[in-house]
Amino acid sequence: MACELLAVPSYSGLWPCGRFGDIDWLDLDLLGDDIDQSRRCAVFSGVLTDDRFAPDPRNWLIGAREQLQAVCVDLDARVLLRPHHAHVLNDVPGTRSLLQDRGGRPVALDLAALLAPSMVRDAAPHIDRILHGLSTMAGAILLSDACVDADGRTCAVHMGRGVLPGVAVGQALRRWVEPHLPDDVPVAVVADSVEDAYRWLGWL
Repeated sequence: MACELLAVPSYSGLWPCGRFGDIDWLDLDLLGDDIDQSRRCAVFSGVLTDDRFAPDPRNWLIGAREQLQAVCVDLDARVLLRPHHAHVLNDVPGTRSLLQDRGGRPVALDLAALLAPSMVRDAAPHIDRILHGLSTMAGAILLSDACVDADGRTCAVHMGRGVLPGVAVGQALRRWVEPHLPDDVPVAVVADSVEDAYRWLGWL
């Protein structure tokens, strides 16, 4: 990779949060929380429902996107949006269309978070499409393995402990990310060590 990989420390919950490199990956939603815009951070786009990580059509309707667009008008460039398959920003086309006018690299790309449970078992083509579509918009990247938990939700796990095809992820990164990734874009990996991440990705 063009950037040094950063190992994410242990975490609790469905999705990793914490400070990885020079960016805070926050367990906050742009639509539901007050965001401190004075620091570089990644926040989820948010939902219009009570369950933050359960798919609900209300989060994908035009009205939800309009609410998010209204919030984004005054959003500081230091705040990156972290798409999630159950949130208002939930796929590649929607993320590109809503954020393309912000310029720069406004996306905190959490690869596993964009995989709906139905996509996890046959993830390789979805991973390729996500990286192809969003890598040039990514101001920070978070890589993990994934599984579907007992409640039927996609969740992040350490590399090698889920069902994603690590080598396919590594190949897609080489194809779509590495050729044009600036040195200042942090790439964090949810793994026991950076060496384990390299092995899972098929780079060792």
